[in-house]
Amino acid sequence: MISSLRTGGPGLADQVWDGSTLVSPMQVYADTVSVYSFGKAWSLQGQRTGYLALGPALSRREELIVRVDRAVRSMGFCAPTALMQRLVLEIVDLEPDSGPLRQDQLAMRALLANLGYQAVPAQATGFVYVCCPPGTDDWEFVDRLAGHGVLAMPSALFHEGGYFRLALNVAAEEFTEVGRRLQTALPVTSDSRG
Repeated sequence: MISSLRTGGPGLADQVWDGSTLVSPMQVYADTVSVYSFGKAWSLQGQRTGYLALGPALSRREELIVRVDRAVRSMGFCAPTALMQRLVLEIVDLEPDSGPLRQDQLAMRALLANLGYQAVPAQATGFVYVCCPPGTDDWEFVDRLAGHGVLAMPSALFHEGGYFRLALNVAAEEFTEVGRRLQTALPVTSDSRG
């Protein structure tokens, strides 16, 4: 099993904003590789700083180590620089403050609900998945949102269709404007015409 969760420290666990406890697959499955990036937790996108952790009971462990080493060497863009290696050692035991993420999540979810959108319940991450309005698919609606100045991703890129993904990457002061644009993107229905 490939996991994006870290056991006992930064990773998706850093983005749990509702107080839930995250159970790592590594605690349940012996054959687990945890892939961790500091990008999400520490807003270091583009730095490609992170690590792989192999489960202690992983079968064919030595073979996997050799394969990962070869892959890193052949793809130079993911080979860590000396600076990145030092950075990992300095921040690996620190935990980022999830308070701002929690505030942004709650504010965006309230805004979406007030506009009539239905957000998918969640406990973590800097993204909000939202149900597309009835009669639209995710690709069509994301295109419509772009026409109103909101960049979103169709959920079919990651999971099942029918939803769009918003990244919480604008300042909370801009949420009102985001809401205005989301509202103008809603299809006009006979109910909304009065």
